[in-house]
Parts: sequence; C-alpha cells; structure tokens
Amino acid sequence: MARKKTRSVIYTVLEDLNYDWSIKEIKLFLTLWIQGWSLKHICQELSRDQDEVAVMMMDLDVNTNLLRKRPYGHKVQSPIRVKKSKFEKELQEFSKKHKNGFTAFLGCEKVNFIWDERQFSYFEDLWNKGYPIQYIARTLKRNTIEIALLILDRKRKGRIGLRRGGLFGWRNGEGEVMNHRAS
Repeated sequence: MARKKTRSVIYTVLEDLNYDWSIKEIKLFLTLWIQGWSLKHICQELSRDQDEVAVMMMDLDVNTNLLRKRPYGHKVQSPIRVKKSKFEKELQEFSKKHKNGFTAFLGCEKVNFIWDERQFSYFEDLWNKGYPIQYIARTLKRNTIEIALLILDRKRKGRIGLRRGGLFGWRNGEGEVMNHRAS
C-alpha cells in the first residue's frame, strides 16, 4: 500500500514587521544607544515597534560593527565609550552603502525566514521544555539568529510566553535541569 503524501504548511516569520529603516533613523538609534537610553525609550523616540528595533539590532550586530555592546543590555545605563573617529568612519561607510535606506536582513543569506508547521511544533516543544536557544538551533539545524526571530514571532502570536531562564532556559543539552545563579 502506497503511503499518502501529506503537505506541510509553510510560514514566513515576522511578516507583519516593517524592516525598512532610513539612515536618519539608524543614526538616531545608534546615538541614543550609545548615550545609554533604554530600548523601550528608543522605540518610543523612533515611533517603532520594539520587535522591529530588535530585528534591526540583530542585523546590525551580525552584519556590521556599528552596534556596540552595553554592560546592561537594553536597560538604561551610563553612556558607553566609543572611539569617535572610528565609529564615525564606520557609520559614514554604512550610510554611503545604504544611502537609499536600510532593510534589515535583506539579501542576508545567513537567515531563513521560512518555516514549516512541524518545525514550529518541534520548536515550541523544545522551548516549553526549557532547552537553551543554542541547543534548539542545533536540533533544528538553524542558526541562533533564526531561532531568535522565531521566538519573536511565536511570542507576538501568543504561541509561547516568557520562561524561566529566558533564552538560556533551564535545561542543558542533555535535558538535565541547570542551576542558574541569581544575578
């Protein structure tokens, strides 16, 4: 007896976001980021959805040297020190390359936004069982940026919630419960 072929439903994650950014918006974002503004207040200043800003930040982090690391991440903090001449040169090169605007992850071969429903289901199971993002990426044969984008998508759609341990979860790759130190 021949097995009946079943079709898989294909989805594009985060298709409702605006990925287009003007150079003026990127410069304002970077200025506020360096000055220590919180991500929430930067989003308000830019009149942008927090997930749109998060996606743009992921792209800048992966594909440029413009996004500087901050000790307290997205929270309010003291301004960070940057070598002004080096940063201005990098920003000038970025602005020249994207003079007509910047679209996050456009043409980035490292990121695949297409998922099928079986992958969604498997991801949600691993996420709810507390596995870390790196383990989920290896298991699904995806990179961590793709998993991070999927987390944003699934959270936006109410399919997953916040969890103990955040991106790191509470299990290691062998399924054992990890003890996180209080921070």
